[in-house]
Amino acid sequence: MTFWEFNEVYTDGDIACHVTLINQSGICIYGRAISEIFPSVPEKDFWDSIFWGVDYFSKLDGEPLIPGILTLLRIWSYKENKAIYSKAQAGEWAIGLVPSQYRYIVENAVDV
Repeated sequence: MTFWEFNEVYTDGDIACHVTLINQSGICIYGRAISEIFPSVPEKDFWDSIFWGVDYFSKLDGEPLIPGILTLLRIWSYKENKAIYSKAQAGEWAIGLVPSQYRYIVENAVDV
């Protein structure tokens, strides 16, 4: 019986973002320190990773826009603060910064 069947190779373009977030905010519960396990991510690789998310979400047809909106806010928050936030944290950060007529979009994305 085969449990895993891979018909095509899939790479996660967002992995550098995940590793950056782990290095910045991860908590080691057991074992070796995070810095001993995960490498630092070069700035260019990080930017490529978060921009991959924009490209990925722009190609989805009929999918919810929430992750794409939050990805854009994550990029903005990193550009401004040089700290990577989770998508939800980036949305919370942006609520007071977007023009008031668009604030409901960010608030709804964060609530979802």
